[in-house]
Amino acid sequence: MIYLYTNDFLPMFGGVADYSANLAAQLHHHGLLGKVITSAVQKSPLPFPVDSSFIKHQRNLHQRSGDGYPIFRKINTLWHFFVLNREARKEARRLKSEDRQPYVIITAYYDDETPVFIRWLKTYSIPYAIVLHGLDIIRNTDRDKSSFVKHCRHADLLIFNSNATAQLFRERTSVAPDHQYVLYPGVDPGKMMTPDSDDKKGGFVMTSVCTLVKRKGLDIALRAFRNIAEHDPEARYIIVGDGPERNALEELASDLGIRDAVKFSGRVDEAEKFRVLEMSHVFVMPTRSLGDKDFEGFGISFLEAAYFGNILIGGKHGGVPESIGDEGNGYMMNFDEPGVEDALSDLLSTLHARKDTDAFRQACDQARRRIRENFDWKVLASDFLNKTGLGVKYGNANQTGE
Repeated sequence: MIYLYTNDFLPMFGGVADYSANLAAQLHHHGLLGKVITSAVQKSPLPFPVDSSFIKHQRNLHQRSGDGYPIFRKINTLWHFFVLNREARKEARRLKSEDRQPYVIITAYYDDETPVFIRWLKTYSIPYAIVLHGLDIIRNTDRDKSSFVKHCRHADLLIFNSNATAQLFRERTSVAPDHQYVLYPGVDPGKMMTPDSDDKKGGFVMTSVCTLVKRKGLDIALRAFRNIAEHDPEARYIIVGDGPERNALEELASDLGIRDAVKFSGRVDEAEKFRVLEMSHVFVMPTRSLGDKDFEGFGISFLEAAYFGNILIGGKHGGVPESIGDEGNGYMMNFDEPGVEDALSDLLSTLHARKDTDAFRQACDQARRRIRENFDWKVLASDFLNKTGLGVKYGNANQTGE
């Protein structure tokens, strides 16, 4: 069986959590999923088995008794890694005892815990794959490159969420993997409402759906939207998501004089997210690299927005061009360049003027077709399992006690 290990999973918000959950659902659909192993606390039942991870916490300084004193802080840190190592060993040993032929897919490599778990997988000769999303490559090569490269070299398979992420890995590690696969994120039409074009007949609506961090460039989007808001009192910009930049963005909207035209929805459930995207005309996420210190590996929100008939606007950096495509239903700009919000403002004004035209509707329909034909999770997962051989190999594995 295949086991999915991740520290970024539902009910967490973001692309990695979404990717992990959808991959788990597809493995379960094919009868291949043993269980999901995660530290994310589950608030509602899922249609596949989820097991609480051995990881109960991160080692955050100054959160334990004695951390204010150097000697006790060292003791606490040593104890943390002792317990982590012990529990990682138990988890790997349990997999080996419960399953004669376990295979682990690691979908998030952002923390100190994952490499400890990998070491024990190697000790017990349990093959594993690592999914890489982009920012994880930057962080790990900056922090502990030798360990990261070693674990990637030993992996049975490296899975990348885009060709751009695969290229970033080669550039940052000088490693050309023997076994790799690009598994794009996708959408599950079965969980999504049927798009209704009548929902777009109201006033102009622009949306962004993301974690509110600097990389997403929503400060640029707010400045560009100001011209629309000043000339169209009914225009709205809806921002779905939360994050460390929220307060700064709300203050910027107030400073620009457009606070009443901008709605910060925070985190919402999928039904509400899809409802917002259905009424929206333009989806904008001006992603930027911040001097190559950040990376947008793909952008699942672009797919969801396109499915509901939005015109897409994103950055040229990372895997965003692969998400938006080149079929005329989206626009890309280099948002690392100064003054780019003026060009974005002009583009938004043009789209605002065209939103009720046949050409605009045709572009939206084309966007929907592209998503249905190229980014259905069921098709993506089936191709992945067939082309890598994992479906045949682990679908027929004999389990202990069967």
